[in-house]
Amino acid sequence: MKKDGKLPKQRDSLAQIIGNNLFLLQIAFREAPFYSWRALTGVARNRVIVFVEHIYMIGWVINAIIDHRPFWQVALFISTVFVVVAGSENWWGNVVNARFLPVGKQKIDRAIRMELYKKAAKMDLACYDDPAFYNDFVWAMGEASTRIDRVLNTTGSFIGHFVSVAVVGGYLLTQDALGLVFVAVSFVGIFIFSQKSIRLRLEVSERTKPHERKRDYISRVLYLSDHAKEIRLNNVKGALYGEFDKAAKQVEEEAQKGTRRIAVYQFLMEFVFNTFVNGAYLFYLLYKAVVVKTIPYGTLVTMYNSCNQIRNSISSFSRTLPEFQEHSLYIDKIRHFLNYEVKISSPKNAVPVPETAEELELRDVSFSYGAEEVLKHVSLKIGKGEKIALVGYNGAGKTTLVKLLMRLYDPTSGTILYGGRDIREYDLAGYRNVFATVFQDYQLLAATVGENITMDTAPLDPARAAEAAERSGFAKKLVSFENGFDTGVTREFDENGVLLSGGESQSLVITRALYKDSPVMILDEPSSALDPIAEYNLNRLMFELEDKTVVTISHRLSTTRMATCIYMLEKGRITERGTHDELMALGGEYAEMFSLQAKKYNLQNVATAVEDSQNPITQNSVICYNS
Repeated sequence: MKKDGKLPKQRDSLAQIIGNNLFLLQIAFREAPFYSWRALTGVARNRVIVFVEHIYMIGWVINAIIDHRPFWQVALFISTVFVVVAGSENWWGNVVNARFLPVGKQKIDRAIRMELYKKAAKMDLACYDDPAFYNDFVWAMGEASTRIDRVLNTTGSFIGHFVSVAVVGGYLLTQDALGLVFVAVSFVGIFIFSQKSIRLRLEVSERTKPHERKRDYISRVLYLSDHAKEIRLNNVKGALYGEFDKAAKQVEEEAQKGTRRIAVYQFLMEFVFNTFVNGAYLFYLLYKAVVVKTIPYGTLVTMYNSCNQIRNSISSFSRTLPEFQEHSLYIDKIRHFLNYEVKISSPKNAVPVPETAEELELRDVSFSYGAEEVLKHVSLKIGKGEKIALVGYNGAGKTTLVKLLMRLYDPTSGTILYGGRDIREYDLAGYRNVFATVFQDYQLLAATVGENITMDTAPLDPARAAEAAERSGFAKKLVSFENGFDTGVTREFDENGVLLSGGESQSLVITRALYKDSPVMILDEPSSALDPIAEYNLNRLMFELEDKTVVTISHRLSTTRMATCIYMLEKGRITERGTHDELMALGGEYAEMFSLQAKKYNLQNVATAVEDSQNPITQNSVICYNS
């Protein structure tokens, strides 16, 4: 099993198949041994009961009638079978299944999910950039608990059919060993052609999967709410209908390939090696009972029905064995994910993180996503309490730089220092706690307002949260909530939850960052959803935090005017640095970008000033924003 983030090569060795299936079985027995034992022995118990109650007992009763046995003997035998065999399983078993098994199932589900969640929380952010790894990670999260149930069911079927073959085969062997030849011929034929059929179906399934994914994607686009507005406002429907029809027809065409051979295999299995051999065995038994008279009529019935059961059980192996192989391929993905060794972690002798803001420094830092070099030999210093701005066009490397600062990634080369020490020497959780962040792609949880602010297991401090909300501008919205900080965000689980606008959501996230009260604030497009007044107030607030180091990324260059130092990034390199006035005097890329935006700001200012001429408070705020 590789642990470098790359997918393992598929291997079909027997040892791997057994090992992978045992891996999930061990988890099941560790968490719910009784449930697992019941699941593994259920089919075996059922097969034994069916043989005794529906096959052996009927033959015994027929022979008892022919032999004129006393009624009380027959009644005693039947009663014993029902009470001891059928009753114990049906009465007691049903109670156990209803009372205990659902709990066991949930224990296993909880255990595997928690194991996956804990691993996911530690997983390197770089794993999300590997499409193959990420696809398997998503699959593992959604499939793992279901796969355990399937492994239990498959293993239980295997054990059950093995027990059935052993019990029924032993009975047939004591009655007429030659009759097992018919069973063997039936089994060999059904096994060979079922394997051919299964392989052919898998080939067809593999060919149809790409078309099915495309068909299912278009289906989601057509009915999910995410795309509802775009579909109604554009003429894309016709193209989607056409693509769906094309993909669906390709699925149908691929499904038709191989159906002729599959039909032949099914004929050989069902008629030749099942019905025909079964009929031949019946004639053989009639000959033994009527002509040779070596077996009683009741035994004839028992043997014939036993042959059907053993043949069905043996045939089930042909379906069960490939299931183990299928499970193994999927379990490989789960184990690969769980065995992934996290690269960004705390060292063994981690150094305590300073409690106050310290100088941050990048020394000749480069970083690559695979073959793509995003940052190239970047060096800069961010002093205690300094307010810097990172600017540049999309793809310049600004967000990647701050992710490196927070050690969400490690540099490909170069060093990042905090307080003069390599950040890799610090405790990882402690170091990341140095930063309070507002990302452009921030997320809110379907939880209460308070929980969205704390983002922690610690209880909310209402006074501290209220102060943060006041400073961020969220307090105006907060006072409208009847339940205050206990108000639900979204209506995912709370029908009375609030639906926040983009600006309100962003204000809540800014409240979260202020509440955390970390020495370094990192703001990635913090005002993208705010109106000009709210943006101006936020900028003023950020740069008034004297005890905080602030790193801002913004495309709105009005933010940068208050920064103590501005870094212009282009294609992964720092091309300009200095204050706003210094860079404007330089007349480079920054000055050009700012001048282009300033024209837009002035036009907006004129329009806003005219519209708000009756509102001097608003007018003054807008003018201040553009001053």
